[in-house]
Amino acid sequence: MVRRMNKKIPEIRFKGFNDEWISNNLGDMIDISSASRVHKDEWTSEGIPFFRSSDVISKYMRKYNTPAFISDTLYQELSKKSGKMKVGDLLVTGGGTIGVPYLIENEDPLYFKDADLIWLKNAGVIDGRFLYNFYISPQTRRYISSITHIGTISHYTI
Repeated sequence: MVRRMNKKIPEIRFKGFNDEWISNNLGDMIDISSASRVHKDEWTSEGIPFFRSSDVISKYMRKYNTPAFISDTLYQELSKKSGKMKVGDLLVTGGGTIGVPYLIENEDPLYFKDADLIWLKNAGVIDGRFLYNFYISPQTRRYISSITHIGTISHYTI
């Protein structure tokens, strides 16, 4: 993008698009939040999938990770508080290996670990595939790395 007399105009244009680009913060366009707390003793051996950072990273790396679950009763209770994920939403790792996305591609029930994963409630505002590819782009990976709070474990906060 080139600044021409304080205007945001890209160097390469799509035919029919002549106006300035509009700049928005992601948090102004979609809701960014997390889940309600689920304690480890509430995990079950079957039921509703319960994602942790390790599950998102495993899916991204196409590797197996031992799954965790919660009961349908707990899922329904927690979903009343925090809502249910929808197609096009993204979960993004916020601890350890940060900024790894997981795209919600269907309406199957799924819950996730609070604080470990950041929930981008897209609500159809932005194509979820665009958000996913944005998060895996080298530029975004470098940016996230530059703003991370690094201690014993890296953190990317809401």
